[in-house]
Amino acid sequence: MNILLIATGFYPYIIQLALALQKKEELSHITLIVDDKVNPEMLSLLPSSIKVIRFENILYKSIRANSRMFLSLIKNIRKIKPEIIHIQSYGHPWFYLLKIFLLFRVKIINTIHDPIPHSGDLITLKSLKRLKSTKQIHDKLTSKAIVHGKILKKDLLITSKFRSKNIHVIPHGELSIYEKLKNNNSSINHNNYILFFGRIWAYKGLDIFIDAALKLLEKQPHITFMIAGKGEDIDKYISIIPNNRLNNFIIINDKIDDSQISHLFYSCNFTVLPYKDATQSGVIPVAFVLHKTVIATKVGSLTEVIEDQKNGLLVPPNDSEALYKSMDLLISDTNLKSKLEKGAYETSQGLLNWDLIADKTIHCYKEALCVE
Repeated sequence: MNILLIATGFYPYIIQLALALQKKEELSHITLIVDDKVNPEMLSLLPSSIKVIRFENILYKSIRANSRMFLSLIKNIRKIKPEIIHIQSYGHPWFYLLKIFLLFRVKIINTIHDPIPHSGDLITLKSLKRLKSTKQIHDKLTSKAIVHGKILKKDLLITSKFRSKNIHVIPHGELSIYEKLKNNNSSINHNNYILFFGRIWAYKGLDIFIDAALKLLEKQPHITFMIAGKGEDIDKYISIIPNNRLNNFIIINDKIDDSQISHLFYSCNFTVLPYKDATQSGVIPVAFVLHKTVIATKVGSLTEVIEDQKNGLLVPPNDSEALYKSMDLLISDTNLKSKLEKGAYETSQGLLNWDLIADKTIHCYKEALCVE
């Protein structure tokens, strides 16, 4: 099979998928088309056998600029003549036109990471607004959709026209790519903190995390908490923290460089995901492969990856008391923490293993092409 992967985001995911697919004998050629926002160091991890094409992703309202971008894509794709075009979360609003303008038979696969937008996630909502006028057409022209959990399949059946048989559930693979991008001259100078990592939007539950942290500080006043990520105005969260507790919090309110991410996880005690709602999480695949356990809420498809008391701890959403007790338990019970860390890494090598994910993805491709 001749496969084309197109990404306008989710770069660590698509690059690790490409690395896994290129090991499979069923695939004769793999080409990766990515926009200009991808980290070049990620692309340097790809072997020469995977051809990489860069393009300028035009999102502003200019018919001339969009047409130039689209015609460039068509020109490159006609040279490649792929049997499968695999895109991420609908990609660009104009991508659905690819199938119409290509002069050969091609099947479109769409990995939809978030079938339902998170509460307060302005970036996803803005993307969906751009797609609003083309989404139904795109769904009809897409042969197969991939989601990262059984619950997400149910969500997609509600929010789209896809039939159940055309939705494949394939886990989100581990993200050891950040270990490969690690810069040994790290600016992370702290150790053994409890980590809250990722985009800061309403659904991430940072207020719940801070409330639970303050409860824990009443019992264990020397603990440090790391909040690392960019999103909403951080001041409204800092205002929750009393002045006499500010020294217990390290706050990096910025986009974390890819070379620093593995340092953040290596240096932490464990990671907390106090999400109020969720689809799946890119934090778990990083934490697990770096031998770190997590405390997370029972929302979305997080429970399909996290097994309570086996590779992490699960608590109800919006429950700072339960979150505080779980953090206290992991701090106090080193045997349990070691057991969960072992289970976390085993999950990264099992359920989240890219070799297995590549096999399932190829099965999806074969179904689309009606090839056994």
